[in-house]
Order: sequence, then C-alpha cells, then structure tokens
Amino acid sequence: MVFGTLKDGGLVSFDLAGNILETFRPADFGDIRYNNVDVVYGFEVGDQTVDLAVLSDRENDTLAILAIDPDSGTITDVTSPDIPATIFGVDDGEATAYGLATYTSPVTGKSYAFVTQADGNLVAQLELIPQAGATDAFAVTAEVVRTIELPVPTGDPVDSQSEGLVIDQELGLLYVALENEVGILRFSAEPDGGNDFTLVQPIDRDGLVPDIEGLSIYYGANGSGYLLVNSQGDSSYAVFTRDGTNEYLGNFVVGANGDIDQVNESDGLDVINVPLGPSFPNGLLMLQDGANDPQNPVQDDEQLENNSTNFKFVPWDSVANAFPNPLQIDPTSFDPRNPQVFSLVNGVGSGDVSQDAVVLWARSTFLGDVTFEYATDSSFSAILGTATATVTDINQPVKVDIDGLEAGTEYVYRVTDAAGDTETGRFVTAASLGESTGLTFGIAGDWQQAPPYPILTSAAERNLDFLVKLGDTIYADLETPATPGVSQARTLEQFRAKHSEVLSPRLGLSATADLYKTTSIFATIDDHEIVDNFAGGAAPGESPDAPDIGSSPDPLFTDDVPFVNETQAYKDALQAYQEYHPIQNRVYDTPDDPPHRRQAPTLPGRRALVAMLLWWCWI
Repeated sequence: MVFGTLKDGGLVSFDLAGNILETFRPADFGDIRYNNVDVVYGFEVGDQTVDLAVLSDRENDTLAILAIDPDSGTITDVTSPDIPATIFGVDDGEATAYGLATYTSPVTGKSYAFVTQADGNLVAQLELIPQAGATDAFAVTAEVVRTIELPVPTGDPVDSQSEGLVIDQELGLLYVALENEVGILRFSAEPDGGNDFTLVQPIDRDGLVPDIEGLSIYYGANGSGYLLVNSQGDSSYAVFTRDGTNEYLGNFVVGANGDIDQVNESDGLDVINVPLGPSFPNGLLMLQDGANDPQNPVQDDEQLENNSTNFKFVPWDSVANAFPNPLQIDPTSFDPRNPQVFSLVNGVGSGDVSQDAVVLWARSTFLGDVTFEYATDSSFSAILGTATATVTDINQPVKVDIDGLEAGTEYVYRVTDAAGDTETGRFVTAASLGESTGLTFGIAGDWQQAPPYPILTSAAERNLDFLVKLGDTIYADLETPATPGVSQARTLEQFRAKHSEVLSPRLGLSATADLYKTTSIFATIDDHEIVDNFAGGAAPGESPDAPDIGSSPDPLFTDDVPFVNETQAYKDALQAYQEYHPIQNRVYDTPDDPPHRRQAPTLPGRRALVAMLLWWCWI
C-alpha cells in the first residue's frame, strides 16, 4: 500500500497498480489540510503492536494519527483528544505544521514525528505517546520534546522555510532541506540532539535547483545507500551517497512512458528497497507529479495554473541502471520493520600503544555512553577490563586511556555505542625491555585529497605491530566531497568533516577504517592539516597563508595574536586532528584564553616519532 496526501482532500491509499483503495477525509473541504504523511512500523500500545500513518494538518497546526489494519489495510482514526491543539502556537493556517517524517529511536524504542513550519524556520520533534484503553481500543497523543531553529541568513524566517525532511533510521540522523536558502542540513534525530547541524550540500550546487522539496533514503547493506533529493526547480532528482560525506553522484529525471507523462514540478517522493511483488521486485520509487497530463488549467490570481496532479510509481532498478555507474539494487539488506544500527561510522581505532598502555577510540552518531572492553581472546570470554566515554557531540569522537596491560601481548577490544552498534579491533603492546621478538610496522604520509586510499588494504591485511602516520592526512587547503564549495577549511566543523572523510567509506571501500581496526598508530600533523607551508612560530601575515597557495583569496590567520599557532584556525585544526586520532590528549594551557579554550592540543613532531620508532626497534 502507498499513502498519499490530497491536501484539503484528505488522505488516500493506493495499491501497487495505482488503484485507489480508500479515501480518508474526516472533515469538510477546507477544515483540514493534510500536507505530509509517513508510516511508523510496530508501534506498541499496551500489549498490541500496530502500524500508524502520521499526518501533518497544516490547517489546524497539529497531527492526525491513523491505525492501519494489518489484514485489510483499512485505516482508523486513533488521534487522541489530548493531541496538542497547536504545534507552533499559531492558528492562521500559514505558519503551521507542514513537512513531516517519523523516526523510532534504537536507543529508547520511542517513536517521534518531526514537523516543519510553513512560512517559518522551526522544526518540532514530537514524541508519539500511546494511550491504551480498557479493551482493545486505544489512542495516540503527542508531545513536543524539542524545537530546532533553522538558520535565517536573510533575516526573514519565511525565506528559511522547509518542507522536505527524512530520518536515517539506522544512523539516527535527520536531514532537512531549506527550500530556497542554505541547502540540506543534517542533525541528530535524538531528542537531546540540540540545534547543531552540518551543511551537507549548499543550494545552487551539485544538482540542487530551488525549490528543494522532498527527501528520501534508499537503504543498502552496512550503512550504504543513497539520499534522494527532489530538485523542483529543474524537475529532477539529485542522488547523494548515504554513507561517508553524502557525496554527490548525479541527477536523474523521470520521462514519459507510453501513455504515462513525465514527472514535472514534483513536490515529494519516497523510496523503498524491499521486493513488492512481480511489478516491483527490486523496490519502488514513488513520486508526486505536480503538472500531470492532461492539463486542467484554472485561474490562480492573474495566472493560469495546471491543477492536475497525481502520483507516479517507478521501479527502483530503472533508476539505478540509468546511471553510467549503476546504483545499488539491494532488495534484501534492509528491513523497514527492523532497521539495524550502523552508527560507528568511522570504525574504531587504537594508538600511542606502549608496553602497558593504549588509547582506544571511536565515533558514534548517537549521543550517550560508548563502552570499550578488551581481552586477549577473540571470543571475549574473559573480559580483562572495561572503560566508558560519553558522546556529547555526534561530530566529535571519544577515546579512553587503558593502562595496566601486559607487555608483548596481542589484545582484542570491542566497542559498543548507545544504540547497540558494535565493532572490534586489535593491537599489540611492545615487548618487555631487553626482549628481541621481531617487529613489523608501516609508515604512511602525504595522503592528499579524498579517500578511499586502496593501497592501505594491504597494510590492514598484515596485522602490523603499528603504523606511523606522518601527517598531511587531510588537505585542509583543497576542496573535497566533505566540504563542497570550500577550498580552505576554516572552522572546527570543517576540519572535523575533513578528518571524518578520511575514515569514511567511499566508492564501496573504507581502507583507512579497516586499517585502524587491525593496527595501532602513532601520528603527527604536517602543514596541509592547516595550510601548505604555514609557520606556526611566525606572526599572522608573515607566514604562508591561504592566498599564497591559492586555496582562497581570504587570509586564514587574521587574529590579533603574536603567533600563527595562537590563532583560532590553528587551534581548531589541531583540536580536530587530536579528536580524530587515537592519540593521547596532551594539552598546554594558554593563560590568556578563556577556560573553555585552554585545551589546545600539542602533538609530537616527526623527530619525536622517529625517537618512538627507535625505542620500539631497540626493545
């Protein structure tokens, strides 16, 4: 079954041949306005489990909630009379509930509806709350648990309106498309995720022509797949990778097929990968056609408008095979009723290993505790120790210091995040002083530009004792998919994105993350971690800077401080480097800095790493 909203006409359900099964309109024309609909699978009410269709009612600034009969597919209104009378506190039928997407948290099992605001810049997250009755009767209410403020670059919230949004159910990430300004933003979908966001793609770039409307996700295996974006301005659909840096892959249009006209001025879409009978054995893409043929011109103010619209069904394999490098066709990996988590997106790692200590590292897309366990047997039958770190920012990795280890021993470790995703790795401690046991290590540096660095697969397969990572592991002064349109990283967010990119899957390969799982590292920065040939001990203006190498016409080091290594850009670059490597948190204090900035990391240089290497070889 496919559900689609008819605005003032209510809700309609279709079979896969496009036949109308049921129309739901509980009020007179104009008294309701159902704008968007999404489905919640397996919602628990007492001892019942039901599927829900959740709708945004733009006319009344609230939700409508319908139960779907599992046998007949008929719908029953289960909206509680306790449902909020208004979500955004207005009743003008304008700045009211607009776009909608649902999410069930793998951390708590609670279900939510995200609702955008028409003619405004707010997004509300509402928890769906069951109300069991004395018999099988039940109702569902909702409660606003979080309000997100979208950026307003023009100063007018109307310009920051959003309708299209989607939640990655496996990664716990919310994508929001601002229709005419900014672009696509990514947030944490958890209710304590806050207002912090990452700009995934700016508008008017890489296939996005305003208005930007619907968003949907095609799920592949192990966190792979695609983010689909409705580019209404040119009646096309942009495709970005779901994993890694949401890299742009291209656009497609849906043309005419016999008596079926092409799709134009689309206002929304949805996609599913699972087999849906003989007509759609490889999944289904569903599109709203905003300019259907034959046309039905009607007067709209001083213009004529075609008010004939409908929905188009497209086999997913038709889309996938239209690309020069075909997209995935994976009808078996994802189960929408039981999504799995793949939230340790950059893998796990170990570093700064010695005879009795190591640093363990991970990054999760879920807030909450991350547990690190270590043992000497791969079955973890005898866990030797446990440590915990807490994710407070989904873009900031966590790490723990482990000591009391035995020299010359191979260890395995297991990392589990708040959503239950688990990854394992290994490391080897140095031999006891005076023992000669042999040594196998690797050295890498000057990585340049974007991953996947396939040569590293050979290192990951060799179970090295350690790897020396000699800097230039990012090129902060080059544009890569992690920072589209940005040729010189300048902010902590941008430096973090560059480092995450190195450890993220690309083109089906994640060689760096695979290496980290098997091999402990020693690491140091080089110049491209900030900008080519910079001099930290020089004054701003006297060091090579972004304009000198052409990465940007604007200087990077502009702070009124004596040295480059006291500028904010330098501190942010080193903080991101320290965060994204399994290395010790060695810091120095700068008395003139406010307390929250007295954590600028200091990292060993190449000379110190050579000393470490000689020490390992000697023992």
